[in-house]
Amino acid sequence: EQDSFYENMTGWQFMTGLLRLHHFSSSEIESKAQEALEIVELIEDKDRVIKSYSRGMRQRLRVAQAIAHRPEIIILDEPLNGLDPLGRRKI
Repeated sequence: EQDSFYENMTGWQFMTGLLRLHHFSSSEIESKAQEALEIVELIEDKDRVIKSYSRGMRQRLRVAQAIAHRPEIIILDEPLNGLDPLGRRKI
């Protein structure tokens, strides 16, 4: 499985960069990134570079990426793949 992350970015840089692509305002970018990372419990790791994330953390970052802009519908392909049992229950 190939990751589509910019591994030298932090989780925060990755999330805010994606939200910029959706043309949200700076304040919306901050709040949406914060909320998504809190939901997937990565807020404490937001300043770590992605290449240091475990497989489960990377999967949770993918979920955060999918929900950050609050789409009406989310279609996920194996969203629980790579998560431990506790992570699966949380997602």
